[in-house]
Amino acid sequence: MAYAVAVRPRHPKKAIEAALTMAEASGWMIEPRSGHAWGIMRCPAGERGGCQVSIWSTPRNADNHAKQLTKECDQVPTPIATAPGLQQTVRAEATHTFILLLRGANPLEYLDALFDAGCDDAIFGEREGTYFAEFDREAPTLADAIVTAIEQVESAVPGVQVVRVEPDELVNAAAIAARTRRTRESIRLLIDHRRGPGNFPAPIGWLNPKTRLWRWSDVARWFAEFDKVPGERCSVEDALFIAGLNAAFDLRDHVNLVTQASTRRHLVHILEQVNRKAQTSSA
Repeated sequence: MAYAVAVRPRHPKKAIEAALTMAEASGWMIEPRSGHAWGIMRCPAGERGGCQVSIWSTPRNADNHAKQLTKECDQVPTPIATAPGLQQTVRAEATHTFILLLRGANPLEYLDALFDAGCDDAIFGEREGTYFAEFDREAPTLADAIVTAIEQVESAVPGVQVVRVEPDELVNAAAIAARTRRTRESIRLLIDHRRGPGNFPAPIGWLNPKTRLWRWSDVARWFAEFDKVPGERCSVEDALFIAGLNAAFDLRDHVNLVTQASTRRHLVHILEQVNRKAQTSSA
C-alpha cells in the first residue's frame, strides 16, 4: 500500500529556499504558515525548549534573511562581522547587525504585526526560553538602527520589553580575538604587553582564575587609538552606546524591583541627576 508523503511548499525567494533546504538537512523542521510570516523554523530540540525562528514571506532583503536563518542553524548567537566598535566602512547607509533580547509576550504570536511595524529585516525566535530579535538593519548609525528597532518591536507586541542588546559589553580574550578578526595568540601577546604599543586595558574582573573579562568599550577605544586595523574603523561611539543602553535597562529593572518607597526615591533621584548632567554636557 502506498502512502503519500507531505511535501512542504517551496519559498518564493531562491536564497531563502536554499537556506531552508540546508536547515532541513541538519534536522530542522519547517512549519509553513500564512500571512507575512511564511513559516517557523524549529531546531531538532524545538519540542524541548530549543530554538525556533521566524521565516518571512517577503523580507526587506531576501539575501540577508537567508543569511540570518543560516546563522541560526550554525548556532552563531552573536554576529562577529559587525560587533560594535569595529565596523566596516562600506557605504553611508551601512547594515548593522545586532540582537534584541525580549521579555514578556511571545513575538512569534505577533509576526504579522511586527512585519507591518517595519521589522521585515529581522528574524524572531526563542532560544532556551529567551525570546530574541536578530536584525540586519540599514541605517546611518548603529544607534539609529537599534532605537528604531526597539520602538517598532515594543509598539507591535503588547507587553513585550527589550531587556538587553547584543553583542554584549563584557568580553573575554576569545571574544576580543573574534571581534577584531585576530588570532587568540595575537590578542594574548597584546594583553601581556609583549606586542604592540602596550597599555592594553586592564581587565575589570575574572570569571575564574584563568578567564579575565574586559569592557568592549575600553578595548575598542584602545584599538582605535593605538592599533588601527587596515580597511576598518574602530567606532568607540557604537561600543559606548550599547554599554550605556544596557546599563539603562539594568537600572530600570533594579528600580522596578525595589519595594521600599524610600529606597526607590533615592534611586530615582540619582537617575534624575545623571540625566540632568548628561543633558548639560551634550548642550
